[in-house]
This record gives sequence, C-alpha cells and structure tokens, in this order.
Amino acid sequence: MKKRIIILGSVVVAVVVLWSVAWLVLSGIIKQNVEALASADGVTTPNVACETLSVGGFPFRFDVDCGAARIASGDMVVEVPGIRASVRVYAPTHMLATAQGPLQFTDTFTGTRNAVAWSGLEASVRLDNWR
Repeated sequence: MKKRIIILGSVVVAVVVLWSVAWLVLSGIIKQNVEALASADGVTTPNVACETLSVGGFPFRFDVDCGAARIASGDMVVEVPGIRASVRVYAPTHMLATAQGPLQFTDTFTGTRNAVAWSGLEASVRLDNWR
C-alpha cells in the first residue's frame, strides 16, 4: 500500500512538472510571435508594437498583456493604452479580450487624428470547428 501511494505521488509530481515546463515553453512561443509582429512591414501585415509585453495566467490560461499598443497598417495608426487577450487551456477556441481607452486613430496620409473613449471595452471571440 505504501508503495502505491509513493508511485501515485510521483506520477502527480511528474504531471505537474511536465505541465509547468509545457506552459513555460508555450508562453515563450506566444511572446515570441507577438514580438515578431513588431517587425512586420505594416503594409502586407499589420505592425503591432507594445511598450510593455507580458504573458501570464499560469496554470490554466494564457493572458497576453500589451501596454501602450501601437498598431500600424498602411496609412492608419491606432494607439491603445492597453490590450489584454486571454485564452483558457481547456477552451482554446474561445478568446476574451479587453482594451483600455481612449483609442487614438491617426491617418498619416491626411493628417487627421480622432479619439474614441470608453470606460470598459470587452470582446469575446469563439471559433467554430477551428474556423
């Protein structure tokens, strides 16, 4: 009986350690992909740059926090004080996103600058059959 408890405890510890390593590797991949968006050209692929970028949510979520986000696509530039996207491990087809306001929208071609203010902006995106 004592041997079974030791084996069960070892299996539980091994699963926890393996999941922790897997989560760290996946969070590193997510951070690397978001940082790669900052090197996009802004024409064919939007350029997304974050002043501060962090990935958290261990153990059952992946929360990507982008502080002072700047999104450029063509002549349009959007600046947001903060964006957060969360995906739960057990529901990978459902993403929850929040954004802090106000949003600054600039058209570099015409020079116009507009602002959109809100108190709380939340979005929920769900993929159906991975589409």
